[in-house]
Amino acid sequence: MDKRYKTQWEENYVLSLLHKKKTKRGEKLLISEKITIFLAIWIIIVLFITGDGNIEIFLILIFIGLLIGKELTDRYTSVHLRRRMNMFIFFFLIIFITIIGEKIIKILNS
Repeated sequence: MDKRYKTQWEENYVLSLLHKKKTKRGEKLLISEKITIFLAIWIIIVLFITGDGNIEIFLILIFIGLLIGKELTDRYTSVHLRRRMNMFIFFFLIIFITIIGEKIIKILNS
């Protein structure tokens, strides 16, 4: 038994969360796979909402979905997965700041 865990049950539980385990129905999905599915569905929904509209709204809504997904899954994800999600959030944050900056400049010039 690893010294980080108090009981064998705790160690088995953590290992079951980190690795795929077979169930009666088949295989469980990892948390990273669930997050990917959530984000893919969110992007499709946002695509239908914005339609042929503005790409800026599309990117901002994706950014909002990333923030919501991170906040909802932060407790259950590993440090590595949080860092990967933060990378995407920072990328979309730069896009968001660029879009808002362009809008402010456009308003100030008119």
